This record gives sequence, C-alpha cells and structure tokens, in this order.
Amino acid sequence: VVFDEADQLFDFEFSKERKKIHSLIDPDQHQVVFMSATEMPVMKKEMSEFWTRFDIKEVRLPVLNVQRKRIETFDLFLSPKQKKSALKEALARSLRGRGIVFINQKNQVEEVAEYLSQELPKLKFRVLHGGMLPKDRERAIKSFKEGRSQILLASDLAARGIDIPDLEWVLNYGLPKTSLYYLHRAGRVGRGNKTGMVFNFITHFDASLMAQINQAIRDQSMLSLPLITKKMRPRTDKKAHAKSSDRTEKKNPKAKASKKPFKRKKSRR
Repeated sequence: VVFDEADQLFDFEFSKERKKIHSLIDPDQHQVVFMSATEMPVMKKEMSEFWTRFDIKEVRLPVLNVQRKRIETFDLFLSPKQKKSALKEALARSLRGRGIVFINQKNQVEEVAEYLSQELPKLKFRVLHGGMLPKDRERAIKSFKEGRSQILLASDLAARGIDIPDLEWVLNYGLPKTSLYYLHRAGRVGRGNKTGMVFNFITHFDASLMAQINQAIRDQSMLSLPLITKKMRPRTDKKAHAKSSDRTEKKNPKAKASKKPFKRKKSRR
C-alpha cells in the first residue's frame, strides 16, 4: 500500500480516509510505504502513534541532502503594484532558459497572462491552473515539457508531480499561502544534480509568511534550501546601488520597479 505525496495526504481533511485504509490492511499481509519529498511533523506524530502495528523504516535518498549547493535564492522586495512590470522586465532582460512563474490564484494567472501577451507578444508561454478543463491542462503541460513554450504561468497545480529535467528557475510572483508549497515549488529546480534558481517577489504583506517559510526550511532535512533574506543587499557597483529598490521605495512609494530587478546578491544562510 503506497501513500504517494504522503505529506499532502496527512492533512486533516484526509484523516477519515487514512483511518479507513488503516482498518482494511493487515501488517502480516501488507507492506506500507509513505513517499514524500518533504516531511512534516504531523507525519511523524501519526506514524509513531497510529501506525505502530506496521514495521515502518525510514529511508532517505542522500542526493536530496546536497540541494543547498545547487539552488540559489534571489529576493526582490517591492510593492504589489510593481509586480507586473517587474515580471515583464525580468522575463525580457534577466531570466534565461525555461522556468515556471508561480501565481497564487487562477484569476491572477489569467490576468498576468493577458498582460504579458500585450507587453511581450513574442514570449512563448503557456498557462496552467485548476480552472482549466483537464484536456487543456494536459495540452499545456505537454507543450511545456516538449519545449514548445519556454515559460509556464501556473498555480500550485504545477508545484507537485511535474518533472522538467531542464528547468532552470522558478519565480514566486506571490509567496504561496503555506510554507509546504514553497518547498515544493522550489523543488521543481535543482533536480538530477543540476543547478537551479528561485526568485521571490516579496511585499510588506509577506512578513509573517516569510518567517513561517524560513522555519519550514530550517526544519526540513530532505529538501535543503537557502533562507529568504529579510533585507535587500544590493551589489556594490554604482549603477545597481543607485537602482536599489529598497531606497527607491523609501523615497517614492509609487516608483516603478527597477529595470534590472535581479541584479542582487543571492541570499546566504
């Protein structure tokens, strides 16, 4: 009996189903396997209290523990109104290769897609969210996997179960509502001993969420990532320093996003 994406299945809403499955299986006749890229405290707690009849051994893949060396994190602090223009500039000037832009709500995905279609008409991208028909979702995933589109604008529907070997970066247009999904989004890159980058758009509304995500990163041993920095640390060169978004926002809250939003030092632990 295999529990795939076990961290998700150990959510409270599935407790009734877990108990039903537990009542139907016998430790003398069945082997139970829990598979997950991340481990949550509730999983360990339930296995130690509820699944004691089964001989469950913990097996870790050593390669997962070196991801801190392969994934770089870049944080951009900006206002909510600056997000669209910052994304446009990033896609037009800074980001290269194939990547996923994660957007929290399906209506926002469509809104950003319409904006990019107008501002960057030559950009090859596809859209993926839960409001689409299954056949349309499959078509979008197939197009992206086959390389016919370079960018995927997606909700958390793409945070799990999609393996794109040549994916180079992910960009969190908005930080996810739970720390678990931050780990899964970031886990789309740095797979198979390859390098990857994670870019975060962070607003003043995200302060408490940043703390939760950083705590989840500290607690997480199976998917190691750099922490999200609390302050911007611009490069020392004069041009980048002059365009520091931190200083710009303090002087003029309505200022536009920097034309080179990712010319920043990577976050370090």
